Amino acid sequence: GILSYNEFARTLFDKAPVEFHIATEDLERLNPIVKHKLVIYCLWLAAYGVGVLDTQALLAELRQLGSGTELEYFIEKFEFDYAKAAKKAQLSGGAGEAASGTAEDKVKFAVEGLVQLSELNAEEPIPGEYASMFTTIVRGGFPSADPALAEQLVSGFPWGGPAESTVESP
Repeated sequence: GILSYNEFARTLFDKAPVEFHIATEDLERLNPIVKHKLVIYCLWLAAYGVGVLDTQALLAELRQLGSGTELEYFIEKFEFDYAKAAKKAQLSGGAGEAASGTAEDKVKFAVEGLVQLSELNAEEPIPGEYASMFTTIVRGGFPSADPALAEQLVSGFPWGGPAESTVESP
């Protein structure tokens, strides 16, 4: 199964490096919309939602959260949707676990999620003052991923440009 939001938050709090906590505090100071608990939620979605649920819908929800929508509602909604996906996987012959995305997909989602939470323009490069914080936060959330990956994805954002995004498969 998956860790609940609260379990995930506690685990992250205990295991993430000090730099992670400093970066989340700095991010909140730079952009008061982006509360620490929303950053944790973004990483939780990246860890468990990618490869299971519609990532574009999850990103849209992160954008709404930045505008003050209740976090608790989205936590419950995600847990419900995830359970439904796991049940569907079980009925179609799986082991009762929903599929999961790759580490790179999860890190990519986390970067894009932080862009959405911060209400930055998703079609422009991430501004310098955000870039180092995003890199540190994503590395702290995904310590087993290649450390260079977060930096590459943050510095290379947006990926592929508009031409690629219009070619998405249905």
